[in-house]
Amino acid sequence: MRQGERTVLDHPATSITDAHVLIVEMAKGLRVLNVGAAGNAAYYRDNGMDGWLHARLVQSAETLAGLDLDGDEAQAASGQGFNIQVGNCEHADLGETFDLIVLADVLEHVDNPALAMANMICHLSPGGKIVLTTPNATFFGNVVNALMRRGPNVYWDHVNLYTPENIQALCDRHGWTLLQTRMYSLTDRRDVSVRVKSAVIALVGKLFPRLHSAFMCVITP
Repeated sequence: MRQGERTVLDHPATSITDAHVLIVEMAKGLRVLNVGAAGNAAYYRDNGMDGWLHARLVQSAETLAGLDLDGDEAQAASGQGFNIQVGNCEHADLGETFDLIVLADVLEHVDNPALAMANMICHLSPGGKIVLTTPNATFFGNVVNALMRRGPNVYWDHVNLYTPENIQALCDRHGWTLLQTRMYSLTDRRDVSVRVKSAVIALVGKLFPRLHSAFMCVITP
């Protein structure tokens, strides 16, 4: 909501441990569209699918569709038995509606986030919801880099960076409802050093939630 010249969350942000667990739980028995479904498919193909959200959703959802802009990764996913349509969420027309649309680490990649959200909302069935995750602009690592006079680590294909208030402002502008915001930190298990780093980041986030590395939002039209 707007308070003077500031945006304030309609509902206070709370901390969680694992966003994927909640998303999989939300998907139970629903018709689900997973946008960005093929992300890192080649890695999961070669290293096991335990951390792949799409593989977990297929076990939870009544039906599961996938959409991804990356044709190569979609092809890698098809080799694992997943049919993921290649297309851009900003203007793709899938010809069907869904009870839940997942945009996990997608919004930071798109050229026009409002267009992408509006198009996905058009694909919601009555009572449907969008759940999104995205990196947190006030992440502990970004703060540390700023204090050390360094820039943040920005992936080459990330063109947007958000706080929860930016998502609230986007919802307010377009008449959507932000139902909940959850702060969390991603866990990287590739080797011992990054596991330790992830544990430290998670601990800092528990103490100071706005320093978590990411956040999740649930949105309705």
